[in-house]
Amino acid sequence: MSNDELIYSVFMRPRMFCEDIASFRDVLLFAQGVCHGLRPPHGAGTLPGFSEYLANRYGHSALSWQQMLQVQFGESSWQQACEATCDILRAWQAECAA
Repeated sequence: MSNDELIYSVFMRPRMFCEDIASFRDVLLFAQGVCHGLRPPHGAGTLPGFSEYLANRYGHSALSWQQMLQVQFGESSWQQACEATCDILRAWQAECAA
């Protein structure tokens, strides 16, 4: 499983990894922890180009990808926010593959 697929699976089925999910912020924090585990000490480079993709899409270039997703979907239920994030990850991966 690639790093991208692992992060996608965290958003696809967050409770498979962490049963105590209560908000989208919880999922983002868990995903950030996974990134840190994949690329210690800061998790940088786990999803290369994803921050730039979100910045172009939403215009929040000074924020991390986790912060951009929180700003964009923080008011949604965590289930809706995770589903939207999966859609964005698929669109980003398709654009990268093209």
